[in-house]
Amino acid sequence: MQKTLGSIMLLAGVAILFVGFMFPMATIIYPEKFWYSLFPDGTASNPTMLTPSSTIQLKCQLVYYDVQTRVHLPGTYLTWTVQVTIAETGETITLFDEVVSPVEGRYATFLFKGSWTVPDGEGKTYTFNWLVILRDNDRVEYGRQTKTTIAKTVSVEPDGYFTINNVKADEQTTHLVVDSLVTMAFVPTKSAEKITSVYVEVWKATSKLATVTLTKTDTQYAGTYTLPDFGTYQFKGFYAWTDSATPIQKMSVVVNMEQGQIEPGGFGFNTMQILGLASTCIGLVLILFGKPR
Repeated sequence: MQKTLGSIMLLAGVAILFVGFMFPMATIIYPEKFWYSLFPDGTASNPTMLTPSSTIQLKCQLVYYDVQTRVHLPGTYLTWTVQVTIAETGETITLFDEVVSPVEGRYATFLFKGSWTVPDGEGKTYTFNWLVILRDNDRVEYGRQTKTTIAKTVSVEPDGYFTINNVKADEQTTHLVVDSLVTMAFVPTKSAEKITSVYVEVWKATSKLATVTLTKTDTQYAGTYTLPDFGTYQFKGFYAWTDSATPIQKMSVVVNMEQGQIEPGGFGFNTMQILGLASTCIGLVLILFGKPR
């Protein structure tokens, strides 16, 4: 029994050695920085931004030799297959070699490129599944590596301008008002359908007095605010839109209502007007009732 078991083990050992010599099992040790650079190279939290309908160059730069670790991958750039599949469109693009070059004085790299036209449509996310297959000069596959990156098409911001009392309110302008009732409006000039709300913050010094939400009409957003007293105020105009959690500030203007200006519902004179009126009255009195010399 023992002799039989020993014979079986001996034959098995010889067979394993034979297979090992005839069909050696390759183990690839990849360089420390195999995926040297990619484009697009974004992540889910920080995607690469692409322009809709533009044609871009897909890029995959791979390390095949690391001087410091002496890791040298098998084959040449002619025996490597580099592909990327865009999950959302189902396209698979084969990239072709363009440059063989050293990088950082440490790595030797192959650079593969291919063109791709970004589909039309704003705010679209695309997943790039990269595949690299390594072969020796006899086209025998040694191994493969995969990586995933994320890109997103940019969204075009809406735009427009604010007005104060029907006068265009550009950034850092000053508006003098003679009535405490101030009218405000926002006129969209681009991508109006993306605007979800428009509002104006009213500040005096470091205190926010009010937030006025403007009401949408056919062509604009409009609203009013009554200044509580004479003085200097700052009006800050914002609009929120569909593709951003942060509103866009489009107006920061100073609104002045100085004491002595005409107040709503009343009639009055400022200091210069009073002095002028008094001088006029005295002159008339002197002319009409003064004694001739």
